[in-house]
Amino acid sequence: MALHSINHRFHARPATLRWLILSLACGFVACDRPPSAPPVTPKPAAVAAPEAAPAPATLADVDARATPSPAASTPAPSSGTAPSGSSSAPALNTPLAQVLAKADPAGDPSWTTEQFSEDAGAQLNKLLLPCWASTGAEIPPDLLAPDFKTTDLMPDLVPTFKDAAFAISRPASLSSDLTFTGEAGLQAALAPARRAFSDATHPFRGKIKVVRVEPSQDGRPWSTVVYFEASRGPRQHNAEWQCTWHAGQDGAKPLLASITLLRFEEVLATPPAAGPAAPLFADCTEAVLGQNSAWSSQLIRGANHWHGNLDVAFGIHQGNQGVSLADANGDGLTDVYLCQPDGLPNRFFLQQADGTLRDFSQESGLDILDISRSALFIDLDNDGDADCVLAHRFSVSILQNDGSARFSLVRTIATESRVSGLSAADYDHDGDLDFYVCGYSPMSQTSPEDIFANPVPYEDANNGAFNYLYRNESNLEFTDATTASGLDQNNTRFSFCSAWEDFDNDGDQDLYVANDFGRNNLYQNNLIPSGKATFTDVAARLGVEDIAASMSVDWADADNDGSMDLYVANMWSSAGNRIAFQQQFKPGSNEETRHLIQRHARGNSFFKNLSGQSFQDASETSGLTMGRWAWGSNFIDLNNDGWEDIYVANGFMSAPDTGDL
Repeated sequence: MALHSINHRFHARPATLRWLILSLACGFVACDRPPSAPPVTPKPAAVAAPEAAPAPATLADVDARATPSPAASTPAPSSGTAPSGSSSAPALNTPLAQVLAKADPAGDPSWTTEQFSEDAGAQLNKLLLPCWASTGAEIPPDLLAPDFKTTDLMPDLVPTFKDAAFAISRPASLSSDLTFTGEAGLQAALAPARRAFSDATHPFRGKIKVVRVEPSQDGRPWSTVVYFEASRGPRQHNAEWQCTWHAGQDGAKPLLASITLLRFEEVLATPPAAGPAAPLFADCTEAVLGQNSAWSSQLIRGANHWHGNLDVAFGIHQGNQGVSLADANGDGLTDVYLCQPDGLPNRFFLQQADGTLRDFSQESGLDILDISRSALFIDLDNDGDADCVLAHRFSVSILQNDGSARFSLVRTIATESRVSGLSAADYDHDGDLDFYVCGYSPMSQTSPEDIFANPVPYEDANNGAFNYLYRNESNLEFTDATTASGLDQNNTRFSFCSAWEDFDNDGDQDLYVANDFGRNNLYQNNLIPSGKATFTDVAARLGVEDIAASMSVDWADADNDGSMDLYVANMWSSAGNRIAFQQQFKPGSNEETRHLIQRHARGNSFFKNLSGQSFQDASETSGLTMGRWAWGSNFIDLNNDGWEDIYVANGFMSAPDTGDL
């Protein structure tokens, strides 16, 4: 395979955007399971020097493969099709419209809980800006039931943590007594929070999410569990409420009958000795990158811009290619490499002495146009500089650094898997670094326009791609050691990310693999004491399979006890938490299946290492599940107090609502 830089001709592939929001899949799309597909049988990957690699396909080649034969393109008549000459029109089969219709809460009478969630959320939002953020605002009409009651919404707080950046306070205890009644009672319950947010010089931000709905039955009112977050200036409130409701009559919105505070936390940016509190971080992106032409021409434009301005053949699916850091020229400063999708050049920036970044993409030879999924900068040839392993759609490229941040392509390794992530370690203790390749979807089941193949079954899929371990044989030669090392066990998942760490403190590197749609892997290295660098998957035995939608993983000694703990970023879904716990969800399925899908919506996971013998799931007790739609996650000591904090990148592509149909 020849890499295409910005100065070379490149070949594009036809692609279309196929993405159904996974929060819907947690509740609706997942109900319609496709026929089971057999697991993929791994094939050895071919390792070839660039001159021996096949030439990239042209558009004509791709079109020829994608064009069906006349016989295949002619649909067979069905029993529902009118005979020739009939005046009656055939029934239209519109599967996409049928799926999208499920996103409308009012479109399915069997899911009244979702319509109720939408109505309850709209009612609660009336409390946010006009009530919570304004000391004199009246309670909106048609919100409270005549018998409304509430607990204290901001009880007396006691400090639980304080450093130079933050002070965190929580209630010493929570009362379930509904002591505040009626509109006057709600005004009194809101008063402490209103005073806390009274500084109108800062904008108020608030968000309410309904995460659980219980319908009215046996005389009990409707009930919802609600997550509430609000911030203004240096202060933030995080809370959880249990709300009960009286259903509205004749299409009217439900009326709020009670609020019970379940959880409350105040986070306050700590002011310095003199002057107002300052944010922990300042956005310096433009100051660091703005002098480069790529800043205005490429980097400040998001995925929506490129969707609308590049040919669909480039396949600008998502903006999650990632960023890599390395000192590529040995000057002691960390440089930055940005992977990009097809048709946009990867960008490499050298850090300058003043902290700015200078575009060195073309000079470095790293201005690659081929889609880049991940980049790993490691010293593969033991010459003291960082070489580059670059992941593409179905291949991995090895680029050698000459020591001055100029790279040349040495070889490209073809894979049978759509590559998603890279990691490295000297797993066999031979003195050089080996690397591991995560595969997401198999080539045999992936069309050029697909983002991922269909997971079967959704909650515990085993029809994904296989991953590869490449052993470094020196001289930038690599051998596929996947099977010989035992890493072919449980190796047909939808893998996103992997991380090496000696979790059992025996002196060799073990490997954790984070998989989408199901179980994760923890491969224990048997090198010490056996002398053989082989692996055994111990995830189930040690309690870290973490069946969920895992997207990243990181290790750190979070409690400073000498053993490395594990954090896995998954997906927290308010829709999944509501829908998957309803009685009508997946009727006829067994409890295990229901539980697995419910587990997918729980969020991120934190596993405390018990001296390498097992792990304790401390996700909920540590308060670490709520990471939203999480992608990358990293342990980092943000405040330099000797304890590891966690930073989570989350969210998904969004676009402004123009109102244009």
